[in-house]
Amino acid sequence: MISASVGESKVFVESTFLIKYQATWKKVAWYFLCFALKKEGIFLKERAFVSLGANLGNVQENLHNALGQMRLLQGVHFGACSSFYWTEPQEDHDQPWFLNAVVELLCEQYTPQRLLSSLLNIESRLGRVRERRYGPRVIDLDLLLYGDWVVKDFDCTVPHPKLFERAFVLIPLLELAPNLVVRGVSVQEALAKLPYRCEGERIYQSP
Repeated sequence: MISASVGESKVFVESTFLIKYQATWKKVAWYFLCFALKKEGIFLKERAFVSLGANLGNVQENLHNALGQMRLLQGVHFGACSSFYWTEPQEDHDQPWFLNAVVELLCEQYTPQRLLSSLLNIESRLGRVRERRYGPRVIDLDLLLYGDWVVKDFDCTVPHPKLFERAFVLIPLLELAPNLVVRGVSVQEALAKLPYRCEGERIYQSP
């Protein structure tokens, strides 16, 4: 919403307007920049990290299928994948343990919103059905980080809002990026603050 005071010849742009359209402006600017550089043979890549999880069906196969689907995304280059970890369920404890991992992707001509949309499409193709929040799932793909982008859209928040609350995310993330710092906080520091223990391939975290 924009309001103006004619008598004082001032225009006041309300914060709600700025918040709503800030991400859109950045998205448009990013596409124009990528297009201009592509004409010069230059391709920009953003480093993204995606968390994978599953606790229904053949969980190892589910994670491998999701990784295979991500490899097929046009403009997305596969970086590295962490080890697989068996992890204790968090918010909803009445369900099987999860198998989790984190993958690094290098993305050309993407925005966080576009990548997240692609990840949700992969979930759907692999049979994800959202029946209850934090409940069992065939596959779960969460966009953790997308370069230095900070996004707070209705359907896309980057960095992931629970990034620093989950040992099952931070431990595999540290495998891929041991010196990673997110908004002034190192991943190592964030993990040290959590009540967890890791026994081989199993991660326990107290509520």
